[in-house]
Amino acid sequence: MASPQERVVALEKTVTASRQDTTEPLSPIDAAWYQLDRRGRSLDIGALLFFEENLDYEALCELAAQGLATRRRFRSRVVDQPLEVGRPRWEPDRRFQLEAHVHHLAVPEPGDDGALARLVGGLMSEPMDLERPLWDLYLLDRPGAGCAVLARIHHCIGDGFALGHLLMSLGTPEEGEWDEEQVRRREHRGWLQQIAERVAHPTQVVDDARQAGRAARALGHLAALSFDTRTVLHRPSSHVRRAGWSEPVALERIKSLGKSYDATVNDILMTALAGALRRYLMDVGEPVSEIGLRAVMPVNLRPARWLEEMTDELGNHFGLTFVPLPVDRTTPGERLRALKAEIDRLKKSAEPVVAFGLLQALGHTPAYFEHLVEDVFIRKASLVASNMPGPRAPLRFAGKPLRDVLFWPPHPGELGLGMSILSYAGRVRIGIRSDAEVLARPFELARYFGEELEGFG
Repeated sequence: MASPQERVVALEKTVTASRQDTTEPLSPIDAAWYQLDRRGRSLDIGALLFFEENLDYEALCELAAQGLATRRRFRSRVVDQPLEVGRPRWEPDRRFQLEAHVHHLAVPEPGDDGALARLVGGLMSEPMDLERPLWDLYLLDRPGAGCAVLARIHHCIGDGFALGHLLMSLGTPEEGEWDEEQVRRREHRGWLQQIAERVAHPTQVVDDARQAGRAARALGHLAALSFDTRTVLHRPSSHVRRAGWSEPVALERIKSLGKSYDATVNDILMTALAGALRRYLMDVGEPVSEIGLRAVMPVNLRPARWLEEMTDELGNHFGLTFVPLPVDRTTPGERLRALKAEIDRLKKSAEPVVAFGLLQALGHTPAYFEHLVEDVFIRKASLVASNMPGPRAPLRFAGKPLRDVLFWPPHPGELGLGMSILSYAGRVRIGIRSDAEVLARPFELARYFGEELEGFG
């Protein structure tokens, strides 16, 4: 029986034989994310999967071979063009070895969440090797506590919406939940609909994106926003990352709170996030009553049918919007009303596609201009935040139950805090990735988030 690596090699030979030109340029927006990468702070999307039982390394290699390495971008490296003429290109990695991307490590004693977080933070601090395909999986054994799997995938391969689905598609539904066909229909449709609802009138948004494609117009929209208040969240980057997460909260409780306040689940979760940030800023002596704080949030811009049509290339197709976080408001109710009004306004606006048009344009510009625009862009926010619904039904990976999962959005070194809210199997967690100079103890902020939800009223 062929090994996972042997099957990948055979697949590459078949694909290569069917193509006269085995290289192709990155799309403008994928090129923008690649070119905005700087050594010392890779623009990677992270995921952490928790298992109560130990996964076998060979089984994880098999999952990677079947679900990741069958896609061309996971077997290709990015090659810059001489003298920056033209966009970078995808080129098959002739030395590709699956085992070079799937690693096996042990979490140091005592193997608890703190030890796991320190190991994960160290791994995410390492620059990605731009000379090979830009992804890695780490099987992390935890003494007496099962294991975890850390995934790091560069943003130029795809955005969080596409890569999140891809990683979850490596699993299979728990036996007894529904039969396989029911799960496929219900889960894919449910997740798809929730993501699609993040943008009002998808068809109109796509049309607006075409009209707003010119960089000057997109930059003009963004230039109207004032810069964020300078706080501890804007400390110079150390390029050392920290990781943390909250305890899970029942999704039904969040829905119940939403009904009580005529608010969505997203409204409640973002209000709790604003409250947690307010408490952290007060801890470090920031004058919260004088602070204007925004989170830059990704918004999926794919049409409702995107899940069924997701191609081998994956790619990036999302916009960015700036969500004010009312850390100056003293009560949860005040924060909810202020935040809900802003989110309702943003749902009807074309701001996400303006940012999409800018990112498309950046893929065509020289690196120095991209860095200049990036420096202006990030000064309008203090953190990156995402909120994405995950699978509703429990999953198994190589026969082992997936207990929980976290995602981390990429955040440039100059934005030293990234927070991601993800639901899975009826529970919600927040994952935090920070620069050590901005937030040295992310579990503290995660605890504040949980306490804000518990004390909501």
